[in-house]
Amino acid sequence: MTVSKGENIYAIKEHTEKWTATRKNGDLTVCIDIPKDLCQTESDLKEYILSNDLF
Repeated sequence: MTVSKGENIYAIKEHTEKWTATRKNGDLTVCIDIPKDLCQTESDLKEYILSNDLF
């Protein structure tokens, strides 16, 4: 699954207790872990990413 926000595209990977959003920018890769306590479903996660200034 991917989530786009502006020019940024995040690859999403689901784990048992968290989601990992990964973004590559040239040689730099940024990974952000989001606990499933905050976002239980893919649609919750997408809404969280789109509304959060961290992304």
